[in-house]
Amino acid sequence: GMKMTYKDLLDFKNQFIVDRVYQTIKNKEDNEELEDAYHEMIEQDSIHMIVCGDVEEQEIREMVQKHLPCKDRNASVETYYTVSNSIHDEYKEAYKNISQTSIMMVWFSNTSVMDDHYYALRVANAIFGQYSTSFLFQEVREKNSLCYSIFSNLISYDGALGVTTGVEKKYIKKTIA
Repeated sequence: GMKMTYKDLLDFKNQFIVDRVYQTIKNKEDNEELEDAYHEMIEQDSIHMIVCGDVEEQEIREMVQKHLPCKDRNASVETYYTVSNSIHDEYKEAYKNISQTSIMMVWFSNTSVMDDHYYALRVANAIFGQYSTSFLFQEVREKNSLCYSIFSNLISYDGALGVTTGVEKKYIKKTIA
């Protein structure tokens, strides 16, 4: 597996600090306020780190503690998580001056990666819309010529299944039906 290097961690640290400080100071005018905002971030902000790959948890923990000058916080280490969502039918539109309409539909399964049904959900997603041999691609795009592209993806740690398509405006209703 791929290991996180010291350089990778520093690159992440530097980009994180630059992004956070920029967001904090973009409307501030003096350096004292900037310094106060930086110290507030280091001392109080919530920090979430996600590390993926073949890594040693203790090694990563030690690198983070050594190279990120943050004060101690209540730490919790979770080897997985899933988002529980109670959003019900919600519809949002954003208009752009482009010829193709993009549609993203999301269904929350609230299925954790540790759930007994997780791998069945992965197989169902593959059959439904993950590949060019899938149901969505064959029926919606190939057979009915309703869209330029269509695919589904499993957003595993959010417990969600998404379907994304690029379609001409005149075919929107028929494509999502």
